[in-house]
Amino acid sequence: MKILIVVSEKYPSYGACSKRISNYIKACQIENNTVEVLPVFFNIESAFFSLLCTPLLPVWAFCKVFQIVRSSSVVLIVGFGWVSTLAIILASKSRSKTVAIELNEKPYSLSGSRRDYFLKYFNPQHEFCLKKIMYPLSDGFIVISDALLEYIGKFKKSKAIVCKIPILVDFEYYQKKAEKIECFVPFMLHTATLNDHKDGLINVFKAFAKVVSETGMDLHFYLTCKKGLQKTKNLIDKIVSDHKLENYVHFLGDLDEKTLLAYQQHCSVVVINKVHSEQNKYNFATKLGEYLALGKPVITSQFGEVANYLQNNNSCLFADPYDVNDIAASILKILTDPAFGKEIGEKGKEIAKSEFDFRAQSKNINQFFADLEYN
Repeated sequence: MKILIVVSEKYPSYGACSKRISNYIKACQIENNTVEVLPVFFNIESAFFSLLCTPLLPVWAFCKVFQIVRSSSVVLIVGFGWVSTLAIILASKSRSKTVAIELNEKPYSLSGSRRDYFLKYFNPQHEFCLKKIMYPLSDGFIVISDALLEYIGKFKKSKAIVCKIPILVDFEYYQKKAEKIECFVPFMLHTATLNDHKDGLINVFKAFAKVVSETGMDLHFYLTCKKGLQKTKNLIDKIVSDHKLENYVHFLGDLDEKTLLAYQQHCSVVVINKVHSEQNKYNFATKLGEYLALGKPVITSQFGEVANYLQNNNSCLFADPYDVNDIAASILKILTDPAFGKEIGEKGKEIAKSEFDFRAQSKNINQFFADLEYN
């Protein structure tokens, strides 16, 4: 079987979407299926010209898919808005191909950027088209969480098949020894944008500041990205300045895969502080699977899909995402009791291997595509 994955961004890249697609490919190869990835996007740096070209994307997507889909058995669509997705479905069905959509977020649940604040006024119209036109045309869906499983069940056609595939990691990749790096130890690590609406980063910084200033611990905080809303960056700068943490907070910039892996392997504790939001209820953070595969002790919130896999004081520590004292106490518990941190890290590692490794999910993935072909 040949599977065509049409994706709305550059592939390959360092992002979570690209990693997930790579794991789909490796999972399909286990069953001797082949995958072709078709990226469809405009590589335009100017926001103005990118906006002008947006109406052309569905037309371009239709033409590109129509040209190459003939040799494929099924099509998986990842990451597009409803208009481009509709164009890809129509191009595929004009060649008599069955089509599936991957959902790793609830559509239009994103918030926090200036673009989202503007687009939210059009969301009701977009959601209507999504639910009444696009979903009923799809032959199948891959979802990442139970919440998305329930959501799509309300709008899909009766014959459409749905498969839940959680976060995916290449477990063996995270077992290889990374290169040595020059860094302060112990340290925390944050590898996403500076967002508070999703990762509750302000409270993470406050908890970090509390640990350092009240205990005198020589704990450092490494971050890979300085992008974020100016309001969030200003609040972070104030926390750093008020607690005199300038020598303890380090921005690394974008890292290549080998260097990123090295920092991930050497970090002492990870805080994935998921706040209670609609977005976090439906999604499932890929970076959680990566740190679990590394055997790192993880502090996160008991909200959304994570509660289906992890247990407090066993495979992770659950902390209240709005309680700075609780987050700080969790950080201290791991750093002052290395045996405990190692124990929950090892339990988390077992879960990553049994639940999130692409090898563990390969049968489900390949069975879904086989069922889709004959749906």
